[in-house]
Amino acid sequence: VRMAFKKTKAKGGKKKAKKSGGKRDEWSHEGGVVLDGKDAENPEENGKRKRRLTQDREESIRRGKLKNNDRKRKQDFKKKMAKRVKFDEVIASENKDDEESGSETNAATTTRKFEVRLNPLPVMDRLNLFNRKFDVRLNPLPVMDRLNLFVSKSLQERHSRDDDSKDGSEEGDDSDHEDSEEYESGEENLEDYEMVEEGDIDAEKDDENVIEDRDVGDEAGSGDDSDEEGTSGTSHGEIYYDFMFNQDHSSSPSAEEVKLKHLSSIPDTDHEVYGKLNVIFPDSKDAKPPSPIKGVSQLPGLHKLFQGAAARRRVDPIAFNTLGFNEHSVPYYSTYADAFLEGRDHTNDAEMLNGMLLHAVSHTVKARAKVVRHNQKLKRKLQNSLVAAAVAKEAAATLVAAEASNTDDADVMRDQGFCRPRLLILCPFRSTALRIVQSIRDLLGENTSISGWDKLVDEFTAPEEEDERPGGDSKKPEDWKALFDKQNIDDDFKMGIQLNPGHGKGSGAAKGVYMRLFSDFFISDIILASPIGLRLAMGAPVKAKGGDKKKDKKSTDLSPDFLSSVEMVMLHQADVMYMQNWEHLDYVMRHANKLPSAAHDTDFSRVRQYFLEGQAARHRQLLVSSHFNDPELQAFFREHAQSLAGTVRFKKDWGKGQLSNVVSGAKQVFQLVPGVTDFSSQEDARFKYFKEYVLAPVLRLEQKHTLIVTPSYLHYVRVRNELMNQEVNAAYVCEYSRESEISRGRSRFFHGTKDILLYSGRAHFFRRFLVRGAKHVIFYSLPEYALHYSELVNMLSIQTGEDKHGSLSDNETGVSCLVLYTSFERMALERIVGAKRCAQMLAGAKATFMFC
Repeated sequence: VRMAFKKTKAKGGKKKAKKSGGKRDEWSHEGGVVLDGKDAENPEENGKRKRRLTQDREESIRRGKLKNNDRKRKQDFKKKMAKRVKFDEVIASENKDDEESGSETNAATTTRKFEVRLNPLPVMDRLNLFNRKFDVRLNPLPVMDRLNLFVSKSLQERHSRDDDSKDGSEEGDDSDHEDSEEYESGEENLEDYEMVEEGDIDAEKDDENVIEDRDVGDEAGSGDDSDEEGTSGTSHGEIYYDFMFNQDHSSSPSAEEVKLKHLSSIPDTDHEVYGKLNVIFPDSKDAKPPSPIKGVSQLPGLHKLFQGAAARRRVDPIAFNTLGFNEHSVPYYSTYADAFLEGRDHTNDAEMLNGMLLHAVSHTVKARAKVVRHNQKLKRKLQNSLVAAAVAKEAAATLVAAEASNTDDADVMRDQGFCRPRLLILCPFRSTALRIVQSIRDLLGENTSISGWDKLVDEFTAPEEEDERPGGDSKKPEDWKALFDKQNIDDDFKMGIQLNPGHGKGSGAAKGVYMRLFSDFFISDIILASPIGLRLAMGAPVKAKGGDKKKDKKSTDLSPDFLSSVEMVMLHQADVMYMQNWEHLDYVMRHANKLPSAAHDTDFSRVRQYFLEGQAARHRQLLVSSHFNDPELQAFFREHAQSLAGTVRFKKDWGKGQLSNVVSGAKQVFQLVPGVTDFSSQEDARFKYFKEYVLAPVLRLEQKHTLIVTPSYLHYVRVRNELMNQEVNAAYVCEYSRESEISRGRSRFFHGTKDILLYSGRAHFFRRFLVRGAKHVIFYSLPEYALHYSELVNMLSIQTGEDKHGSLSDNETGVSCLVLYTSFERMALERIVGAKRCAQMLAGAKATFMFC
């Protein structure tokens, strides 16, 4: 609050002041309160107040002087800039016709030759000025009409090219190919607007940095020249990229199921590579698998940020460690073929993740840098066209010049989709998402500037009271600890990540990337979310417990249009998401790469052709990492893996399975369910066989201490209803049971109060309970995780006891293990008994097999 003071003099002037005791001039408040003098009750306190008010007054005077000086400097700078001569805008036009008209005309021409235009207005203001002056409308059509116009023109051009190719004309194909070689990934206008709005980076500084560093970090090769040269003389990575995003595949047949053939082996990790690649090099007649690499320096097609000695020292320890899996797998990612990685566990999870992120982040940064460079080209061309139109001083020339510039750029700069997001990463938990962001930061290097890191750490790390969560036992298996022990296992999250190359720390070629976390989806390059979090964000109802549909109250019903231009989808830990709810993941994938319902300020002149034709899914790469492969997972992969580059599957060799890890000594009987003719009828046949030949004898013999394990919740509900209908003395434990129900059911089963315990396989995955009191185990179906089989069977030895030789005592040999399986469960059976035994059990005439 600004205080007003006034100076009061003693009455009678200086002489009276002396007579009155030498009273000096006093500062008083306008309210009339005397701050110092005879009437002051506390002189010391009033002195402090006087000094403080004097200091405030001096500070306000100092600030006023500074504001006046700043205002004066700004005015001087504006005057100086207004008088500044811009030599690129000097008009030196000559009229040859005026030279013949006489001396007076020649003098006027000479005077006009050195005329200087002083126009300090920015480019867009000058454009608006010309539009208002000449009433020019550069885009008179609405947005959707322009989209329909572009689609119709593109289809006509494609038909004309097909007709020319049929007639044997090669000139049209060559020109189309040259035009298509400028394609790269990206988005245009939203980044500059958003960054200015949030105040992260000054807009003018951004433009200068981009212009200075436009040759620094963009493409493997020689910047813009590598894009214009096409595939001749380029690296393998550029050929893969050009095949996936630049070439016209509109006349090729649609993706269909093909038989995968053996491509290579990874001996150190027991993986075999099967697949079919469609990328053909100029010097070969057939697509060949890529060769293994030793580091990032041998990987083609990466962004320049991942090249050089500094990049090798940074990336190689992260993505290429002693396991050796990425040395064989990452070259396959570079082909842009869809890949399914089997065999993920807690020992190789980080290596698989870093290998996929290396390829995905390099693709994203490379595409974004390309778009920024194209934006600068368009700005320079637009400025040049406006200057030329201003010289002509004709509205028609202005319109023709601007439209010609836009037309030329539209032919060669189709480098993006309908929306900016191009990388979608789905993972199950917040703790996994935190590791993904940390890996992205480490791969980008120390010159990376990050916004929103503190918020990420606060929301995605495990809470302090996590140690008190029930089931947090140190005796749990290592794979369970890696997922759940002291981790944030919240499965409802979503986050946008914006990458701006050339805006980070450093300078020149070492300038890093500016990474902005929690950005809006439509201005983000990467979307990191869980399946249920993304589904709730799109406003889709989900089924709660009890079958009722509900929506998230905090959800804003975001349109799924932000998934329309996704070029790469990464599903990390798909097996864990399969244990959560696979329907959410399938829902998200069905809404990816669909035509948007609104324009969203899209520049359709820069949208790639296959996006307009609705073929975006065929130009999308799908990367899936999972611990196991399952018929449902395989069907999902075949449905959504539509990449034109091909398909690759990394199959793990499970060796002899889990039979060697069973130490209980119980007789393990594997029973093939008869009467299964097709995949759709196997569940009905299984339930009928279980009801008549398994459950009926157990109830008739009044067998106690029987543990029935069902792999999924659907199986659990079906068996539970049958037990309740027959009024069986049983306890029930599943993943949705309350803590009190779980404790009460386990205790009653252990003490023999309950004869049967129905246990869900998903409950065992999330909780890993030690079920005591079981003497008989019945697997309603094969467990998805082979490790669960050995864990549950080994629980029989905990209650009965073993002698020093590891075998059961004579009076405790009444333990048993029964497993039901069908001929369509080959993958799960192979993980338990091994590939060799699995082939014999499915091809043989016997239906019952026993292992001791």
